[in-house]
Amino acid sequence: MTQIFAAMYVPEPKNTNASLISQFSTNCNECLCQTFLFNITYAIINCQRDTKLCLFYEHFTINYTVQLNLNVSVYFFQLSSVFTTNIISNTYTSPMTSITVTTEQTTNDMSTQTPQLNVWRQIQNMTVARIGHTSTYIPETGNVLIIGGENQSSIELFVSANESFIRKGNMTNIRTYHTTDRLSTNVILIAGGNTVDLYDPIEEKINTTINMSTPRAWHKSSTINIAGNIKTLLSGGVPGNWSASFLSSANLFDSSTNTFTSGIMSVARYYQTSTSLPNGNIIIAGGQTIGNGLLNSLELFNSSSNSFLTIAATMSNKRYYHTATYIPSIQSILFAGGYISSNLNTYDLFNVTTLTFVRNGTFKYARSAHTATLLKDERILLVGGYPYITQVEIFNPLTFTFSVAANLSIGRSYHTATLLDHSGQVLVCGGDGASGYLKTCELYQP
Repeated sequence: MTQIFAAMYVPEPKNTNASLISQFSTNCNECLCQTFLFNITYAIINCQRDTKLCLFYEHFTINYTVQLNLNVSVYFFQLSSVFTTNIISNTYTSPMTSITVTTEQTTNDMSTQTPQLNVWRQIQNMTVARIGHTSTYIPETGNVLIIGGENQSSIELFVSANESFIRKGNMTNIRTYHTTDRLSTNVILIAGGNTVDLYDPIEEKINTTINMSTPRAWHKSSTINIAGNIKTLLSGGVPGNWSASFLSSANLFDSSTNTFTSGIMSVARYYQTSTSLPNGNIIIAGGQTIGNGLLNSLELFNSSSNSFLTIAATMSNKRYYHTATYIPSIQSILFAGGYISSNLNTYDLFNVTTLTFVRNGTFKYARSAHTATLLKDERILLVGGYPYITQVEIFNPLTFTFSVAANLSIGRSYHTATLLDHSGQVLVCGGDGASGYLKTCELYQP
């Protein structure tokens, strides 16, 4: 073990006396900290991985030190580099609070290591190679559900506690380039082909299978909350698993009744993007249409009227196989990359309040069939792309700039990227690589 840190989270800055119990693991680089205040457990923090709460020292010293983070009321304690069986007590007083910490130590020799940020780490492989699969975070467990893919009906679970993959049965049908949407604690909507499966990630079983009013694949989905009623819009794509024609139809699934209603977009779209907004509306952008035409147009699904409205503003490029990511702090969607006759390195920033584009430009590496993941600090992580790109970039919405991040270990496209909300890490799995379809996965620490 190379790092031991202890941390205590106090919900509100105030005078308090608390004890910190640290449980150290000798087989991985982490420290589990459990804080008690007046016999009440306030927090269990994974100090090594929770970058939202914890800061790290670059080197151990022989001194017992404490650092106060005023922004999030988190207290950080660094212990001696060689632990003994002594009990060390220390009091730190600031204008905000006074904390008395008692830590029981165990003997353990430590090596010095600089904390690793902006790094990729290869982890255990999935049980099978996958492309055209989906990946869904389960907040109740911190695990990730990975479903389907080309010639696959299987379901497997990424267990974040030990970074392992476990098979969890099968869907009712093989599905590829389908969609999955988490509707509630006990319902994930798996849609593609002729049917949808309603899967319970807690009980780990399919409870219901429902026929879709329009069979489709390669479509897009967005889930919205309308006064507590959860609905999912399935839009565009192709009939069934594949066809030369593209769909202009859309189906709205109502989770309260388990039924579909139908609508029509202004134009048929394939490999467009679909982005949910906080007000319950959805922005659909770009894609390919009938006659192999490419689109730069946008339309809005109005959930109040269940209708589609064409937006006057258009993207600076026609694009498909691009990404669209909503950034809450600036109320804007970042459209990035895509394909025309080659990969694009352009982006457009669209303000959802004014329904206008406010900025466009370029980034370093042209990419399509990549992923874009909103990190916990609202930066956007662009990963991989066609054919099997290793390069990674990060968009900063505070400065409207892109910066180069650490490369993937294995280049890939048509993969999935999932934010692990409890740790801030990003799990990237599967896709197409130089060696063919991939079963490899990597974890990114921002």
